[in-house]
Amino acid sequence: MSFLQLYNELKTMAQRSAEKEFMDNPEFQGEDLIESFRFIKLVNQFGGGRMAVLNCMKKALKNIPPEKPISVLDVGCGIGDMAATVISWGRANGRKIRYYGLERSPYIIDEARRLQHCENITFIQGDLFDADIPEVDLTMISMVLHHFDDTDVVAAIKHLTARSRIALLINDLERSKASYLICKLLAVGMRNPQSRYDALLSIRKGFTVEEMQKLIQQAGCSASLRSGLGWRILGVIPMKSK
Repeated sequence: MSFLQLYNELKTMAQRSAEKEFMDNPEFQGEDLIESFRFIKLVNQFGGGRMAVLNCMKKALKNIPPEKPISVLDVGCGIGDMAATVISWGRANGRKIRYYGLERSPYIIDEARRLQHCENITFIQGDLFDADIPEVDLTMISMVLHHFDDTDVVAAIKHLTARSRIALLINDLERSKASYLICKLLAVGMRNPQSRYDALLSIRKGFTVEEMQKLIQQAGCSASLRSGLGWRILGVIPMKSK
């Protein structure tokens, strides 16, 4: 890659990209799609994603008695790498947690079921906009919102907060030149060119904290929002009393 090409790519970071990723196409499936989710698992494991989500859970549950059972819906759960992490965290903190993982792709759901066999874990194939997604205490949506345009981000937040009793947790990509360059290095090891393309495009489709705050406000909500380790935007949207 030439310096000029890299320079032109970095110039696009001023605003969110409207391009679609390969993984947004229902026909993009099989091992190529699974590789994309394995890359996300790697980023979560070594880029602070798991710890970031657990910290958000801890904050959301700080006023909830530990003896109260908690249900969690993981929207866009991928291959289910957060499932065992959430259950283990609950056990370590004296909390009984029931985990539901929601994923649109039947291929990815099958992979999640193959990999995860802990009790209190259920995987559901479906779309986050489905009317019958479980109503739970905590909903977490990680690395999903950047796939949508701004209008659908607002609609997703409205829909998910309506199905959440305690809080909606947001973990998504913070768009920056630094995160793009790091991702470019990490993506070198990916065998599939479509997966590499998606990994880099996802950064260009990410948000700034100010952009995410504005979208949350448009959804009629307020949030505790911050930048986190690994160029992430982390937010807790507490529910109003229902």
